[in-house]
Amino acid sequence: MVQSGPRGRVGILTLQLSTNYGGILQMLALHDAIKQQGGEPVLLDKHARHETLKTRISPVLARIPLQDLRGIRSKAMAASEHRRFFESRVAQISRPVRSGRDIEAEIARLGLSTVVVGSDQVWRMDYQKDGSELNYFLNFGGDALRRVAYAASFGHGHWAFPARSEEIRACLSRFDAISVREQSGQTICSEVFGREDTRFVLDPTLLHEAEYYRDMMGAGPKQGPCVLVYVLDRQKEARDLAAKIAAQRGNLPVRVLSPSARAFTNIPDWLSAFENAEFVVTDSYHGTIFSIIFQRPFLTLLNSQRGLDRFTSLFDSLGLSGHGLTDWDGTFPPVASQNPDYEVISAKISRLRTTSCAFLGNALAAAEKK
Repeated sequence: MVQSGPRGRVGILTLQLSTNYGGILQMLALHDAIKQQGGEPVLLDKHARHETLKTRISPVLARIPLQDLRGIRSKAMAASEHRRFFESRVAQISRPVRSGRDIEAEIARLGLSTVVVGSDQVWRMDYQKDGSELNYFLNFGGDALRRVAYAASFGHGHWAFPARSEEIRACLSRFDAISVREQSGQTICSEVFGREDTRFVLDPTLLHEAEYYRDMMGAGPKQGPCVLVYVLDRQKEARDLAAKIAAQRGNLPVRVLSPSARAFTNIPDWLSAFENAEFVVTDSYHGTIFSIIFQRPFLTLLNSQRGLDRFTSLFDSLGLSGHGLTDWDGTFPPVASQNPDYEVISAKISRLRTTSCAFLGNALAAAEKK
């Protein structure tokens, strides 16, 4: 990406970072894209609005060995390891923020000129169960604050909260630049909220080449060829499918990469698993993206409950529609014997990367004039 002039201090507001591999990696990718466009990124360290009993006791249980009550200790340890990883790569992190008032205080303390919200399903309001959903529509700050959405996702192919339309319209009317991760998001912003200037852009992870992620891996041992399984929900179906693919590809071993904190994998090893796989079976959005980044053959088991439209939008934009399975009948899927044409796919990503970076650069450049 082209280096740009100074763009001021830019806050990044994304979903709370815990043990979500994709959430952390998209934040780091956006952080570094902002740096490459001449901005000085600051992560706004979002936490749940209200501390729960579980939140309060997790640090205590994490220090008590030989127990893992309800998986709390393993999850706390995984979250701590993930945090060490991203803290080592983020230029500056705010104090913990739980509300719009907290964010306003950090904007003033840190001298932020712009806040970028994104990426991931930050506009999926049913994911925000603590009353903080409007924070992700940047309902804080004065008119001098520049508001930008980068690759925001509604998580649905339609606007699912009509009772909230007017207040969201009011929030979005204050944005200086809006981009979304799915084409359906463009339609929602235009038809429901009157923002016809909304742009479609790539997920931040796709703004960088594979080498960017190889730099995160280090020099640890590499696994041999395998069929990699990384699924959040459809465990048995994915393993059965992987077994058929492994047999078809010369009886390769099947490796299951568990999302569970009890079977913790750090981020460098998680990335390495995708790079070194012979084939990937996943139902994860970012599992799919990293299969593409490392140019691995893959099949994605589609799950409407987790947000189907983000997959169809990604596949349609890159010409990969046949690589998503909504229903699997137990037979060998013919597409699994075909490798994607990554020369063509890479050219499409390159064109979209150019327009996506241009959007981000222009959005940050305009902050100097506000």
